[in-house]
Amino acid sequence: MAVGSDVADELTSASFSGYSICKLSDNSWLDLAELKLRLRSAPDAALLKPLGIEAVALGSNALDRLPELAARFAASSGRGPVAVLTDSVPKRRGNTDLKSAVEQRLDGWREIRHAVLEGEDHRVHADRETIGRAKDLVAGASCLVTVGSGTVADIGKAVSAAHGGMLHIVVQTATSVNGFADDQSVLLVDGVKRTTPTRYPDALIADTETLVSAPPPLNLAGVGDLLAMFTAPADWMLAAELGMADSYAPTAVAMVRAHGDAVLAAAPRLTAGDEAAVTLIAKALTLSGISMGIAGTTAPASGMEHTASHLIEMAMNKRGLDAAFHGAQVGVSTIVSAVLWDKVQSHLRTERHPRFLYPSSEAMEQRVHAAFAELDPSGTMADECWRLYSRKPGREHGLGRSANPIRPAGPACRT
Repeated sequence: MAVGSDVADELTSASFSGYSICKLSDNSWLDLAELKLRLRSAPDAALLKPLGIEAVALGSNALDRLPELAARFAASSGRGPVAVLTDSVPKRRGNTDLKSAVEQRLDGWREIRHAVLEGEDHRVHADRETIGRAKDLVAGASCLVTVGSGTVADIGKAVSAAHGGMLHIVVQTATSVNGFADDQSVLLVDGVKRTTPTRYPDALIADTETLVSAPPPLNLAGVGDLLAMFTAPADWMLAAELGMADSYAPTAVAMVRAHGDAVLAAAPRLTAGDEAAVTLIAKALTLSGISMGIAGTTAPASGMEHTASHLIEMAMNKRGLDAAFHGAQVGVSTIVSAVLWDKVQSHLRTERHPRFLYPSSEAMEQRVHAAFAELDPSGTMADECWRLYSRKPGREHGLGRSANPIRPAGPACRT
């Protein structure tokens, strides 16, 4: 396997000029029709999955488009009620209650069914019990409107899929994560965080007045989530080279990576409630979610740093404690990932004949179980993690006992 400068240079901002298909300077609506056209003509279009989200209302007063979107997507779904799914965390839109603002815009259109998920200290988890409860609460509705941040949106996408594709609109309440606009949900299964195929929302509303009203640390967490753009693509490229991933699609990476400088420039202005900065970060997060959807994997925006964050959350959940915001953990873990990649590059440059050595499946199974033994003596978490890890493409082809020569390389990622 060769990881050379010619391949590594694809991960620099400048090299994405041929692949970048979106602009972040226009902080208004995201033109999905134009985006779909550009995706179809991308150099690596054959590697991309269809884009399933149908509308994104993003910018000032985007919430006012809720009645229009609800009528558009529920026109063929019968006359059942519209279910508003949320949690009990207070949410504001300027000086008003956000839930009331949502219901006011839906008033008179359909009967409104309230579906409020309760959790300890207002926090809910996307586990089987919570998803089952949410599914029951919205049963029989013609349209689902999810109002919340990352976890609540993941639950909404899972519930929509469980109801056979129930029409679904997400009202994003913070720039906290990138998982609002894709077709996957991070679910808690047997104590293990699992990225699970669910369903694209039919529409996403990212209303500036709502987003600037979110707690600043929650909005900053989204920047942390986006920082993975600097390292996760290197993990994905390496996995593809080793046969552990089916493909590597530069267009999916470029959708966000080409705008890294703009994201970093906007980040310091989030705490002051700068509307342009919040809108830009929201758009970058939307593109990041879309990139995962069209790639058919979270790999464009999620590598080792996300695994580390999920493991922290799993450990904290098991102990009954709250973890930090997911995006904040990702941001810190991205620094660790970048340092690790720097060490790998240094090794590849200085070793005359470096080689990849693959542990056997037996050895890795023992390591996985040992890692979780103290946290979960029952072995349930370890069994679930090993069940997923053992599926990695290529392991069944003897990679566990082979070694492939590689040649020295240039930097795999640059910040």
